[in-house]
Amino acid sequence: GARAVNVIGNTRNDIYREVADKVNGYLRAGEYEKIVTYKTSDGLTREESTVAIADSFKGKVTRKLTKRNTMTQPYSVTRYGMYQQVLADLREMEAHNKKFWVGETWLAAKILTTLNDRAIAETVKGARVGQLFLKEVTADVVKRGEWIFYTTPVTNFPVLQKIHKSIAERITTPIGKLTMRKYIEEINPQKMVSGIAPNFIHSLDAALLAMTVDKLEQDGCKDYHLIHDSYGVPINQVVNLNKRIRESYIELFKKEPLQQFIKQVNPSFEDRAAEVMINTLDIEEVMNS
Repeated sequence: GARAVNVIGNTRNDIYREVADKVNGYLRAGEYEKIVTYKTSDGLTREESTVAIADSFKGKVTRKLTKRNTMTQPYSVTRYGMYQQVLADLREMEAHNKKFWVGETWLAAKILTTLNDRAIAETVKGARVGQLFLKEVTADVVKRGEWIFYTTPVTNFPVLQKIHKSIAERITTPIGKLTMRKYIEEINPQKMVSGIAPNFIHSLDAALLAMTVDKLEQDGCKDYHLIHDSYGVPINQVVNLNKRIRESYIELFKKEPLQQFIKQVNPSFEDRAAEVMINTLDIEEVMNS
């Protein structure tokens, strides 16, 4: 996973291309559902063969058709959300007379979504495992009517995730209808669970950025252009930036942020945290990437 996104290694890797190559491999090997069962708008159950559509995609799945699905994985995109992304990309191609597949576009999107999802999980296994574990931990917390609060490693920044349920009030006005949302005290379990993976990662992004800037200050850097996970410095500080961000990354993850998170928000999962860690990455390799 680290190599696929250029965190380690000395060759430039393209995770979107890698996922696309895997999908093309599944198609060539015939590793996909041959029949799809679905319900029509009038409630009837129908079956549709996917073979002809899959054959028309063989060797033609590009990084464009895997990019959005791959990019939104850390943000807990749902399977339906992935389907909508692929469908939008295929329809855009249709609109520009670039349709190369046969059959219904919605069915083509359904086939690709399933294969994209499998390829992503195989390419960045740790990301999927970590995401599911964070959701499991959070579901247990909200089941007790509680919420998430922790501090980040090194920077000790306080992070609160407390998402409430809301009730909708519809108001009719002379110029149209409005929907006003009012938040209530009750915690929203679904949004708490779906939001935890991206929010946890964002908090580590913020810690990494703060640590890197702190080190660059020591190098005499005074000017920055920073947006979340985008780092800009004057050209004479780029060499320092390359060095300092790697040092900060190693320092941050040597603190075992996942274990620290569990210890603060749900200590009963500490043993499980040790079990789910894949731990095949030599963190020191990051310094030479």
